[in-house]
Amino acid sequence: MLFSLLDKFFNRPLTDEAFAKKFMDSTRKAGFSENLNFEKNEFRIRHGDGSYFNLHNAFRDYQNADKAQKSAVLTGYVSTLLEAGRKTETVFDNVKAQLRPVIRNLAMLEEIRMEHARKNGDKQYDYVSQPLGRDCVILLAVDSPESTATLTNGPEAHWGVTMEEAVKISIENLRDTTNEAFGEIIPGLYAGEWADGYDTSRVLLPDVLQRVPVKGRPVFMVPSRDVLMVTGDKDEQGIRQKVELAF
Repeated sequence: MLFSLLDKFFNRPLTDEAFAKKFMDSTRKAGFSENLNFEKNEFRIRHGDGSYFNLHNAFRDYQNADKAQKSAVLTGYVSTLLEAGRKTETVFDNVKAQLRPVIRNLAMLEEIRMEHARKNGDKQYDYVSQPLGRDCVILLAVDSPESTATLTNGPEAHWGVTMEEAVKISIENLRDTTNEAFGEIIPGLYAGEWADGYDTSRVLLPDVLQRVPVKGRPVFMVPSRDVLMVTGDKDEQGIRQKVELAF
């Protein structure tokens, strides 16, 4: 309260964190009762069982709006999040082009499972996925400019497609939106620079990895959900630096 009053008195610019708090407070007042967690580095809010709401557009429009219109702008974006969280039936043809694959660590999903058990007792929490290595899985997501809705239950039953078919479609969609965006961060070591929330999902596009100019075959590492690093299997220094950077 004190800092808020000081900001008004000194006319301080609204920070990312302050806007995120304002947005989440408004979302709570609108009746949203599920999880809300602000992820500062990505400037987005994780809500529900793993969906994301990106704040970039909301913050820009809020800042550019006249003082009298700021409340309406905020309310509009809050309504978008609330609508994304509702279990509404969607037509597959309308959502097909928005499908994207997302890679998640099993530990994160187990954290969600434990949180679900803590809140709901013995009620079972399950997710539909495809394995990727020993500690990661592929989940299905629906992408929009403001939010990413992770479909932990897989494709909706009335869509008439299997998880395998939906993931295949999502990978092709990702390929269609993937340009060349690997940057050399250390000689011989490259990192994805798409910054669109799907950097790590590009490991599902081997043709993209093959075009990275590394020594030998590309070897990738995903040290976090938003970081994809690639070097060559013939580049000992690159591999060593990749591991050091990951730690």
